[in-house]
Amino acid sequence: MGQYLQLGICSRIVIQKERTAKLNVSIEKVTEALDKVMDMSLFERGDTEEQYIFTIKEFIVLDQLNQFLEFQFSLYPQQHYKESFETALKAVSEQSSLQNILELAKAKKFSCFQRNIITDEILVNDWHGLKVEYDMWIMFVEGKLVMETYNNFLRYFEKQVRTSSKNWSISGAFRCFID
Repeated sequence: MGQYLQLGICSRIVIQKERTAKLNVSIEKVTEALDKVMDMSLFERGDTEEQYIFTIKEFIVLDQLNQFLEFQFSLYPQQHYKESFETALKAVSEQSSLQNILELAKAKKFSCFQRNIITDEILVNDWHGLKVEYDMWIMFVEGKLVMETYNNFLRYFEKQVRTSSKNWSISGAFRCFID
């Protein structure tokens, strides 16, 4: 069974406090590690008893998401998705809150704007990785893939999107996974 190449915006990051305690690592150290893969200034931290939760700032989403998606969709070479892109963009532009955008993505009405939760690992010290749960707004899903150790390619792709999207700070929350 293959996996799908998925690209999108990280809307929320969840880390179990129990895991950080087992590794004896502070949330500041975790935030530093996360900042190496994403711009953590785009997120607000809220804690529960069991979890650290980082949520993308609503004003950034409302200000930039639609234009960012429009630009990314314009770079996509396959024209047979054009109608899907336009329909999804219209739906996103009609949302007035972060919660509404989350609900739209959860509904999975569009192949080019849907929610997925992906678990990955970040290196928090020289020897240990920490499991991180990324709640993503997926804007591209490609084929079934069977790939091994393509993380460097995926990080390269993330940097390309961020570099080409400097007009939108929301691009600092862009991630790319195979899941």
